[in-house]
Amino acid sequence: MADRPLAVDVVVNGGAGAETLPYDRRSGTVYLLGPRYALLDPTFAVAPSRTVSERVRRVLVCLGGSRQTDVALTALAAVDRALSGCVVDVTVGPSGTTGWELDGAAREMRNLTVIHRDRFGLRELMLRADLAVSGSGVTLLELAATSTPMVAVALADNQRPNFDALTKADVALGAGNAADPDLGEA
Repeated sequence: MADRPLAVDVVVNGGAGAETLPYDRRSGTVYLLGPRYALLDPTFAVAPSRTVSERVRRVLVCLGGSRQTDVALTALAAVDRALSGCVVDVTVGPSGTTGWELDGAAREMRNLTVIHRDRFGLRELMLRADLAVSGSGVTLLELAATSTPMVAVALADNQRPNFDALTKADVALGAGNAADPDLGEA
């Protein structure tokens, strides 16, 4: 967020909007800002093999590793209202939603919903997806690296620069935030 002085030797911010943040630049500190410094798994450096489908058959809902029960339920419902006859993969990280609410909602959806918990091949899920609904953190950069069409949702203030930069560049379609009624439209 560049909202405080940092008494460090190196600042690494791989976010798409990092270059525009108002860092209090200290002499002697190296600033590595922007996507070329993103700390992505090396598997994302491999060029993706992707074909564009006329119809969305598989959707990835990927909202990070934190507890996002309400956001996940909202996104899942929006996808279910907007699309039919597809598979919806929902990823849940190690700190994520594990409660019955998500399992129960998945059973109520008209689309087949598969919940992936803890260890899963995120890159593989991205490559199988025709569309992704994602939080606006580093996952947006991973989706871009796999050429996955995406709808971005800003889940926290620190994601806003990434969200703004990638939606402005037309890399992602922005839905504002998860409570935004435009999520289903996007």
